[in-house]
Amino acid sequence: PPANVRFIGIIDRSEMVSIYNMADVLFVPSYNELFPMTILEASNLGIPLLLRDLDLYRDILFGHYLMAQNNEQFAKDLMALKNDPELYQKYQKESEVISAYYSKEHVVEMWKSFYLDVYHQKQRELGNE
Repeated sequence: PPANVRFIGIIDRSEMVSIYNMADVLFVPSYNELFPMTILEASNLGIPLLLRDLDLYRDILFGHYLMAQNNEQFAKDLMALKNDPELYQKYQKESEVISAYYSKEHVVEMWKSFYLDVYHQKQRELGNE
């Protein structure tokens, strides 16, 4: 990797704020992931995301991030973010979209809607509506 890229591994939670404050991009080249909290944490700070093109991410992040499949594309996208302020700002805004979607207020509304739908469906089945 270039000299300005650090693969820092697992970081103690007490150090995470400092790490995010130093970051310009969250780069996750992993081939397999669950729902990594680092993506939500970075999106909450408006940090652009560059992630490997995984089905999981498409299903939970809805295209609001840069995606690549190989090292050449990762390098190209990192350089584009570095050299194109408009592109960088676009992906800052995309991170903000992810942050809003997974905010506690929106998640509460999604669960409330889900349970109300289940309740109303059951009431219809019982003939109570």
